[in-house]
Amino acid sequence: MPGTAAASSVVLRFEDGQIAALTANSKMTVSTYNYDQASGRGNMLLSLVSGGMRAISGLIARNSPRTVSYQAATATIGIRGTDVIIATTLGDVTVSVTD
Repeated sequence: MPGTAAASSVVLRFEDGQIAALTANSKMTVSTYNYDQASGRGNMLLSLVSGGMRAISGLIARNSPRTVSYQAATATIGIRGTDVIIATTLGDVTVSVTD
């Protein structure tokens, strides 16, 4: 489970070009990630356990958007090729779609 400590962050770049950036004091699980480079298709579920995350979708979302989801606390967010910010605070979930 990737995670960050205080005053740190991490940026993960997946094979399809998906980017997930975690803010300080965050934890995330890559629940599912399958990508077929030949077809540009696959599926992905990233689960934000705590903290904040910015995600910019890659080829999987562009080619098969219904197969990409983000989960945070009790919410599951389906992303259809976008730039999204997700934060959890004491069980509350905030989502901001940038693009």
